[in-house]
Amino acid sequence: MLQRLLGLTPDGIFGENTENALLKAQEAHGLAVDGICGPASWKAISGADKYLKNCEVMHRAGGSHQRHPHQTPPAQEKAPTARFYG
Repeated sequence: MLQRLLGLTPDGIFGENTENALLKAQEAHGLAVDGICGPASWKAISGADKYLKNCEVMHRAGGSHQRHPHQTPPAQEKAPTARFYG
C-alpha cells in the first residue's frame, strides 16, 4: 500500500526506491525526513491530513450535520431471525 501511495509499482520490498520516495514525500509534506513511515507520514501520504483538516474546519464553522463522514455509522438493527417449526 505504501508503494502505491508513493506512486511506485508495488513489489512488497521496502528497498532503496521505496526509501527514496518516502524521503521525498516526507520533505514535500514538511515532515521529519527520517525514512520511517510513522503516523504523521501515513496521514500525510494517504491524504488523510487534508480530510481531517476539512472536518476540523466544519466543526469550527458550527456545521449542523449530526454525523460526520469520518465517523462510523450507527449499527443497524438486525432483522428478526425467521423460525421454522415443523
